[in-house]
Amino acid sequence: MILRRLAAALLLAPTGIAQAQDFKEGSVAPISVEVDGPSIPVGSPITIRGHTVARDAAKPISISVAWLRSLQPGSATARPALARLVAPYQADGSYSVVHQPPVEGRYRVVAISPDGSGRDSVEFDVISGAQSSSAAVDELETGRGLASDVVDEIARIIQDQPPSPAQRDALEHLPPLRQALANRNDAIVQYRGALKLYQQIAEQNPGLAVAFGPGYRQLRDFQRESAQLIPELKGVLAESRKSNIVCDQLIIVQEGFKLASVMFGLANGFKTAVGFFLEKSPYTGPISTLSFKAKALAFAGGKAVDGLPGLAAKVSGVIASTLFDHYCERFEGPIKGITKVEYYSNGEMWWRYTVELEGQMTLAYRKGSDLKKGVALKGHIVGTGTRFAVMDQALRVLKRKALAGGVIVGSTIPPVGFPYTSVPGAMALQAVPTAFFIPVDGQFINGKLKLQLGPSRTDFNETYTLARGKYVVGGPLSMGVLHFVHYEIAFDKARGIIDKATGADAGPIEIPVQMGKDQMIAERVFTAARGKVLAKGNYDVKIKVCNPKC
Repeated sequence: MILRRLAAALLLAPTGIAQAQDFKEGSVAPISVEVDGPSIPVGSPITIRGHTVARDAAKPISISVAWLRSLQPGSATARPALARLVAPYQADGSYSVVHQPPVEGRYRVVAISPDGSGRDSVEFDVISGAQSSSAAVDELETGRGLASDVVDEIARIIQDQPPSPAQRDALEHLPPLRQALANRNDAIVQYRGALKLYQQIAEQNPGLAVAFGPGYRQLRDFQRESAQLIPELKGVLAESRKSNIVCDQLIIVQEGFKLASVMFGLANGFKTAVGFFLEKSPYTGPISTLSFKAKALAFAGGKAVDGLPGLAAKVSGVIASTLFDHYCERFEGPIKGITKVEYYSNGEMWWRYTVELEGQMTLAYRKGSDLKKGVALKGHIVGTGTRFAVMDQALRVLKRKALAGGVIVGSTIPPVGFPYTSVPGAMALQAVPTAFFIPVDGQFINGKLKLQLGPSRTDFNETYTLARGKYVVGGPLSMGVLHFVHYEIAFDKARGIIDKATGADAGPIEIPVQMGKDQMIAERVFTAARGKVLAKGNYDVKIKVCNPKC
């Protein structure tokens, strides 16, 4: 796949390469421009960036930002002045500049190369504070509603367990949490009212749009994080309702509460963002200050929900320490992996990538089970890609004749990995773009763990985990005209790496269990080599799970 995708990109490359500064008279210096998002709220900054080549590196990039039209039908928004910016040219050909558009509307950015011969453009939208804040409240309402559903599902699971002191203790912690959730709708109404008031004030005092910008940015951050959590909350509910293994349900209980706690914490951050408008904005407009403050403070009436994160975390702790331990046991411990893959052409390596993984495996089973007769296990592997690296010689090796006597300017950049940390809940970890979550079914039988990996619930984000090559090439055979060559190459996903190392793609994997006096330890290092001539890969995965936890 990598070979095909990169070969297709290289077909666009010119047949000759020349020194970057060797422009032919009348040639065009290529330039690209992009922005960091298709839309932003009024008052928020946007980053404009791109790549170019310059005859004179001392000359900056010329950038203009023009307002095209309002996004609101019938709007009487006055056309703002054309913004003219400059950005220095960096050694690697990149440039960037931050701009803050003054009003809502559609904008066009035009970037011109330092010698004026090349240009590129991109458009983006600046949406009104009302649009932005309304969407954020919608996200808050959805997230809190799902979190409430998770709490109800958890209560059902706990009530279905056989009577015990652990069950009683867990049930006693639920009423305060459910009472706080019962007040969430009032808080939502207050948030909507407060934000509507702020928007009215901003419309009457256009200068406040910029002052309100930091608050809107906080709301946008909340939306981004909650949008990642909401699918996980839905996944918890779906998994719980179809599960029929008690201990697996109780793992879901713990994870669900931790995930709900994260959502409640985000909601409290939302309230902080709303508070910014009152505390930081220099309001001195025609509406009476007393009336403004009285109405704006209305959102503070949601104090009843302020304790939700702590309540959810407390219940989660009770379940982890008492309810689960009363009914169930589990193997738990670290998993680490590394893969190195190389691609060759006529015996010469032109592409190599490395991926490192780290995470944890959890396998639960019912307490009191007869280990000699075989025990059903259910759990998951959760983790992150912690490191990605590439070595790219594609243009030099695959386009050797075209490169004779020439030069390539540019580089290939891998994605940044994320460390695996003990975040609140395995499901909540899925907000990280290099995270993966793989369900596991298995048996403990004949002194071994026999495990079958299910379909990945999540894996590396395809748009994030890409190596991005950006080069400028040109030469005599291209008439002295410089060209950009851009390509994106995907890495193998976490599931593929684990499958290739362990052979899980061919069937169940086995891990021997050492039965100690105080601890059972299952440990194995899996090593495999795949491929021969054109592509070679070495895959290593180490799994160690213990009961009690390693």
